Amino acid sequence: IELRPEGIVSADGQPVYSEMRIGDENKVMVLFYGGGVSVNGFTASHPFTGALFTADENGFYTENIDGMIPDYCELGIAGTRADNPFRGWTVVIIPYTTGDFHLGTADYAYTAQNGEQRVLHHHGYTNYRAIMDEASSYLDSAPDELLVIGYSAGGFGAAALTADVKENYFPDAGHTTLCIDSSLLIWDRFPETAHDVWGVPDEVAMQFKTANPILDFVTGLYDRYGDDMTYLYIGSVRDGELARYQNFFLTGFYSVTNIQGRYFQSELRETLRQIRDRVPGFGVYLFSDLPFSVRPNQFFLTQHTIILYSMVNWPLVDRVSPSRWLSAAVSGDVRSHGLNYLR
Repeated sequence: IELRPEGIVSADGQPVYSEMRIGDENKVMVLFYGGGVSVNGFTASHPFTGALFTADENGFYTENIDGMIPDYCELGIAGTRADNPFRGWTVVIIPYTTGDFHLGTADYAYTAQNGEQRVLHHHGYTNYRAIMDEASSYLDSAPDELLVIGYSAGGFGAAALTADVKENYFPDAGHTTLCIDSSLLIWDRFPETAHDVWGVPDEVAMQFKTANPILDFVTGLYDRYGDDMTYLYIGSVRDGELARYQNFFLTGFYSVTNIQGRYFQSELRETLRQIRDRVPGFGVYLFSDLPFSVRPNQFFLTQHTIILYSMVNWPLVDRVSPSRWLSAAVSGDVRSHGLNYLR
């Protein structure tokens, strides 16, 4: 089913559409897509121009939907392959072309590289609500299971908006799970950026408390819902894409080597330690064998995101695939795999 709410736009002003698939089980997945982030005039003037998430991509965010996804509901964890345990679920896709972790409502004026004056429409939250409003006309508010999941920038959005999804669209859901795929950046200006650049609504912006949004969002959700929810993180240990963004926030250089990968690994270790200390039962799946790039100086960097790839169904760690791990966790069997990679 195509979802085409009126008036929702990408960063560059082009229309946005989405898709959903009605499954044969009373279970709903709300999947937040990723696609970079913009935080100031420099990043705004450097959108993606080529393939997403490759070692040679110099842009910061996806600015429109053209040619981005051929079929939203047939990729990875959202697909209908026989080896996908979520193939019978209803899937609602939240596309991402606004550079604001799906949280913004503002218009940001900037100067393009050619000197033109342009506006970046940080309308991620506006778009999300419009898509969910339309999707909800097809859905029951009481699924047996609700999974809010996102990758990369979409992981930030999923974590920040799980309460919104749960309370405004599925208030009678039997059980709710949050799963974050490859989302971790630390920058002390995120709270300021959320307010001044993205125009994040106050009830969402108040979740930004420190330089580490994922730590803030997950622990905030636990403070709100406690053990009534399941909380999960999946990702690689030296994520090359996140390491490059993190290097930009730290130094201003948008580049990555093995040094930045090791730094990211240390930040991931500390963040997961803090979350696990404060959120009992927090489940983690970490992998290390999928390379970020074939370039020799990036040999030890690892792949960015997995839930939309076929590898989500591969037994990468302890003979368990990410999809099977996630399916078991949704059913109450929450385990962690790959923590040894953080040593």
